[in-house]
Amino acid sequence: MRSFILSLCLVLLSLGLKAQNTRMVIRLSDSTLINYNTSQVDKVTFDDSSVEQGPVGMDHAIDLGLSVKWADMNVGATLPEEYGNYYAWGEVEPKAVYNAETLLNTTSDVAHVKWGGDWRMPTCEELEELNANCKKFYEIHDGVFGLRMVGPNGKSIFLPAAGYRSNKRCFNAGIMGLYWTSDGGRGGYGFEAGVPMAVNYFIKDYGALPYQAATFYGFSVRAVCP
Repeated sequence: MRSFILSLCLVLLSLGLKAQNTRMVIRLSDSTLINYNTSQVDKVTFDDSSVEQGPVGMDHAIDLGLSVKWADMNVGATLPEEYGNYYAWGEVEPKAVYNAETLLNTTSDVAHVKWGGDWRMPTCEELEELNANCKKFYEIHDGVFGLRMVGPNGKSIFLPAAGYRSNKRCFNAGIMGLYWTSDGGRGGYGFEAGVPMAVNYFIKDYGALPYQAATFYGFSVRAVCP
């Protein structure tokens, strides 16, 4: 099927369909529609590689005046406003189905595996520090709704409201963002010690809330480095 779609796209392009009102529409598995003007499409390729953008340099590390530097985009993204990939906790590949049956029960650090260098997932303390010490502004950045986090030194990062994935669907994209930490909760305040934690950035007046979730959910990851 994929080879047929690729062949069809190449045929259309070779016919020189340059009219401004001619569009190519792609429907994703979660029913999201992506459309392009065919005059803007140079070529169509499929990549089965497990590597997103490869090693990411320090030019993507933003010093907010905190204990660690924060990446300017999510793991799996190429721009700050892109959602990036969704990962079950401890896994390093996105997948079609996120549930207990598909969970691999691994403990890998996807930020380090995908980006290399000193990049890693943030700890609970580092996400708490980000939340407590940054000013928060809800905004639309290049058409994407999310949260602008402005550090004590005035520099900022943008956290897109990517929602989360469960089973075969994406939920609450454009409403909230959920970001994994690398470690488990310390217990207390209704949280169980040792269970992986995330921070749920509600795109409302609630701000950022700690969130303890089953590891099979597909959440976003924002990397940090020294």
